[in-house]
Amino acid sequence: MPAYWHPAFEDLGYKRGMCPNAETYYEQEISLPMFADLTADQVSRVVEVLRNALAA
Repeated sequence: MPAYWHPAFEDLGYKRGMCPNAETYYEQEISLPMFADLTADQVSRVVEVLRNALAA
């Protein structure tokens, strides 16, 4: 998500539409789960779902 959409920055007064390129990119990109505690089973599930989506 564009950084200025994050709730932590709400008080800065940013509004949707201020950075249309960032918003267009966000609408078209794919975000994969990435965090330190991601288990091997979770990684396998992400890979399975992604492969199925790409094969469709």
